[in-house]
Amino acid sequence: MNPVLLYTDTQRINDEQATLANVITAYQAIYDAIKAVGVTPTIAEINSLVSSARRQAPTDFVTPYIANKLADAATSFSVNGVTFTRAAFMSMIAVPDISGIMTALQPVTGNNAQRIFIRDAKGPRIDLLSLANDVISAVAGANDTITALFTYYTASDASATMATQLQAICDAINTFDGTNNGFVLQKMPTARRNQNGYYESAFPGLAVLDGSFVVSLEFIRKYEQTGSLGFYSAAF
Repeated sequence: MNPVLLYTDTQRINDEQATLANVITAYQAIYDAIKAVGVTPTIAEINSLVSSARRQAPTDFVTPYIANKLADAATSFSVNGVTFTRAAFMSMIAVPDISGIMTALQPVTGNNAQRIFIRDAKGPRIDLLSLANDVISAVAGANDTITALFTYYTASDASATMATQLQAICDAINTFDGTNNGFVLQKMPTARRNQNGYYESAFPGLAVLDGSFVVSLEFIRKYEQTGSLGFYSAAF
């Protein structure tokens, strides 16, 4: 049996896609600022600096990063025939002015990051970022990948059958409510709001989203885990 679509978290998809676009802009600015002092960062390194900035790290985390990158680029730790340890060599490095990097990090520092990482977006999703020819961009199909992450289907033939049956009940109630001023919706109590943003109803397997009854994703997932309806109780 073909999988049955249970739920598409449109808000989460929009937030994640907007966050990815914001991250590309912010990370590009940080990349350019670092490149301006003679260092070529990776996306992972930029992400590490951003993570420190989001925590508003009390110590200077940029200077040691630049110093280490400059040391990495050195062909040897010798000066006039004298060989130094890496630590000694780094202590002699004159780190370039990092003010441009700090300015580029400002949009992702502390509370400022809320405008970059929207709502519940998990973060930059660096697996969806690409760096080529000094340009950071989204990998091909990034938006489709995000959409797939927050689009939920049944995972077995049994749950597909269960979801199809529950959907028939939803359709019948919603049709009835459409001609009777939402009678069932008003009379049937809803329980806690679940992690997907809709409310579990008192009717087993049904939830309420935007004023309509829908198949409960949480109910279906528990059914898939147990293989029966034995998990259900009034505490569900």
